[in-house]
Amino acid sequence: MVKYLKLLDRPDEDITKVYRLSYEHGARNPPILRHLARDAFAREDYESAVNFYQEYIKLRPTPAYYFRLGL
Repeated sequence: MVKYLKLLDRPDEDITKVYRLSYEHGARNPPILRHLARDAFAREDYESAVNFYQEYIKLRPTPAYYFRLGL
């Protein structure tokens, strides 16, 4: 992942390429998954978009108030 961070100051299509590469190499974190889901939706690849978004939901941080409510 670190070797790809140098490319993040480039245009959006390069960032998408970096995120795809990092995802293929095992990076699983909410920002990458959210970006890939949006990109897949923009390309009308709805099946991939749903898969990325479901993975994003599993990994995103749970808001603290959920714990206070006991949910």
